[in-house]
Amino acid sequence: MQNLSRKKVILGTKSIAYIGVLIALSTVTNAYAIETGIMSISFNYLVFFVAGYFMGPVAGILVGGLGDLFGCLIKGYAPNPLINACSILLCLIYSLGAVIPLPKKWRPEIKLYIRLVIVFVFGFLTVTTFLNSYATWWFFSSKTKSYLAYVGTRIALQSPVWAINLAITAFVAFPLGKFVFKKSWLDDYKLLLKRNKKEETPISEISVGERTEVENLVEIEEREVQTPIEENSIDKNSDTQE
Repeated sequence: MQNLSRKKVILGTKSIAYIGVLIALSTVTNAYAIETGIMSISFNYLVFFVAGYFMGPVAGILVGGLGDLFGCLIKGYAPNPLINACSILLCLIYSLGAVIPLPKKWRPEIKLYIRLVIVFVFGFLTVTTFLNSYATWWFFSSKTKSYLAYVGTRIALQSPVWAINLAITAFVAFPLGKFVFKKSWLDDYKLLLKRNKKEETPISEISVGERTEVENLVEIEEREVQTPIEENSIDKNSDTQE
């Protein structure tokens, strides 16, 4: 009886490429900002949300951590472990947005926007307002200004930056999800679990609809990760059958 014996692939070539691009973007947004004379406008929130929500917590850790580290090195600053940890935590919060339960009958864009607003507000109130403010205060202003005074000033300066990032992210999130990433990391994870659960099941015991879904996944996976070794093994199998 024929079985579905396929390799499990956690990160494909496309996912690794996306993570690399997002790390580069995170580095740029950390190293360079739009200076207005009153505040510095960066777009970290946008990059972090795309990494966390669409690519998942692992990608968020890499993008938030490495982007902040490389950005500091480019600017010539010594990396601050607390600020680096805040960047990672913000990405993780955004990745949890995909887990927020919402009614299935709601349209995908509505669910995306609701989750976007929830994680943006929660991340701003917890990470940006308190944790990141404490890290920057301790690193730059602890000797000249009290923490509460610094938090008040930072909230006034960061609120417009946060609002700009929220507006831009809301504008681009749905097109990115529809045409680039196709779905959130949680949807990919559920599909991976479903495929792995069936991969050892005899084909005769899988329904026609489920069989088609699994075979389509396998076919797509093989096209993305096919190696010469696999091609040789296929040739050998064909020779044996002849």
